[in-house]
Amino acid sequence: MNIAERIYETVKTLPEQMACEVLHFAESLKAKQAEESAIAVIECKFDINTKKNLKETFVQAKSYALRLQASILALAARRGLWIFRQNNDGFSIDYTRFR
Repeated sequence: MNIAERIYETVKTLPEQMACEVLHFAESLKAKQAEESAIAVIECKFDINTKKNLKETFVQAKSYALRLQASILALAARRGLWIFRQNNDGFSIDYTRFR
């Protein structure tokens, strides 16, 4: 049973007013999702000078980019600019373009 079927099975036994509340909640989540989106996320740091710093910054920015459904992720620091494009598997630190 998928999630939509589970929601339906739960909601169909509720009184009409409570079922309407569930519907309104789902609709508000859908609207909020549409509002919270971006084409690109740019994470700016003063310096990214080690591989550990790069990975930590990447993980933080990746979570923002995925939440906002961005297709481009960029890390900017005084030493350079790292650009990542989302592919079928999401963002990967191994596939970057550094300037």
